[in-house]
Parts: sequence; C-alpha cells; structure tokens
Amino acid sequence: MRKHVESTARSLRLPVVILAVAVLLACSKSHNQAGSASRSANEAIAIDTVTATDTVKSIDYAKRTVTLEGPNGAIESYRIRPEMVIFDQIHVGDKVHATVSESLVVGVRKAGAPPNVGEPVAVALALKGAKPGMVVTKTTEATAKIVDIDGAGRTITLAGLTGGPRPIKLAPGVDLSNLRKDDDVVVRYTDGLALYVTKP
Repeated sequence: MRKHVESTARSLRLPVVILAVAVLLACSKSHNQAGSASRSANEAIAIDTVTATDTVKSIDYAKRTVTLEGPNGAIESYRIRPEMVIFDQIHVGDKVHATVSESLVVGVRKAGAPPNVGEPVAVALALKGAKPGMVVTKTTEATAKIVDIDGAGRTITLAGLTGGPRPIKLAPGVDLSNLRKDDDVVVRYTDGLALYVTKP
C-alpha cells in the first residue's frame, strides 16, 4: 500500500514539474522580449532641429497637426507634441516662431516583403539644440514609391506620402542596398515634430 501511494505521488508530481518548467521558459522568453524592446527604446536617434519664423497655412486642433510655410516657401506638416498647451491660441495666417524636427525613416522594405525584424513602432529622438532634449514619438507605416536615393547624404525621396515627394533622412542602420529608384516600398517613418510654436 505504501509503495502504491509513493508511486501515485510521484506520478502526480511529474506533470507539476513539467508545468513549472514550461512557466519558467515562458517567463524567460517574455523577459527577453521585454528587455530587447526596452533596449531599443533607450537607443535614442540624434536628429537636428530648426528654428525659423513661419506662416501657419493650416491647423487641425483635433489631430494636433499644423502645416507651416517657411521663409523659403517650403510647406511642411508637423505633429504638435502633447506638452504644448497653448496650441489652441495658434490660428491660420499667424506668423510664428517654430522649432521643428524633420521626419525620419526608421525602416524600409520592398512592397510584399515581410516586416524587418526589430522595426520600431516608437523611437526615442535626441533633439540637437532643443529642449526637451529627448522625446519618444510613434512611427507611421505607409506604401510609397522611391523617386530618388542619395546614399552619400543618407536621404530617400518618396512619392505617395502626405505632402508630396520630398527627401527624408534615414536613421542609422537603415539598409538601402537592395532598393532602387522606382521601387514600390513599405516605409516606416516618424512625423516631423513641432516642439515649440509661439507668436512673436
């Protein structure tokens, strides 16, 4: 009788041990994935900012976006960072002092190809010459056509994005070696950010 009880106890413990090992493996996998994501978020990408006197061409208070015309006539749209609390005081036609950062391509692949491993949904930007010095911003994925590639200048000109064809800077590590002019691509990029928009 005693041997039967011990045998039964051992048989009951075996599934428990298997389950415990499975849980530990799952936790380890989850931890590694979270750690990888955390490291990616902490690797800030350095990007320039520009300050100029611009004219407000259009504004969307609900989406918190603004379109500005610069001194040279170039028109660009920007997303307003959440911390800007006087956004509702800006109106179409206003002359404003604006500090902005450009869009940045963080991933690009041929249309139909699977997503690149590690392509970020959000990135940290280290903003040169601006306060706050770092912001975390979401990325947007869209289809586009390559109009031009400047390997030396690390820019790519894309048609099909909001605002028409324009050169966009490439984040470090973005590989264009397999891409050519006129390729249809899926691109992941950050919107231009309006850090400060104030009336003179």
